[in-house]
Amino acid sequence: MPRFTTNLLQNGNNVGIVIPDAVVAELGGGDAVEVTIVRDDEPREVEVPPTLALALAEDSDATAAWNRLSYSRRKEYARAIADAKGDDTRARRVGKTIADLRGVS
Repeated sequence: MPRFTTNLLQNGNNVGIVIPDAVVAELGGGDAVEVTIVRDDEPREVEVPPTLALALAEDSDATAAWNRLSYSRRKEYARAIADAKGDDTRARRVGKTIADLRGVS
């Protein structure tokens, strides 16, 4: 039985969930499924790549902005940096993240 974490989405009087593509592929199209929803009050933490952690440690304004970001936004920045294949790309993405956090495009 696949397990995953998602958020409830509300659109007017309708409520739905996003099911990850991998789960849909595992279940198969058109299958009937039973869904159990459990409230998760645990804080959602992002694993900060070491290069970003160093940059944040040197910039208190960027760190304050990072701490105000939503979990999803922090995850996007962290994933972009962690997925970089080369050191130059990683450094460029860290620089862009810090600039974004400081409000500089």
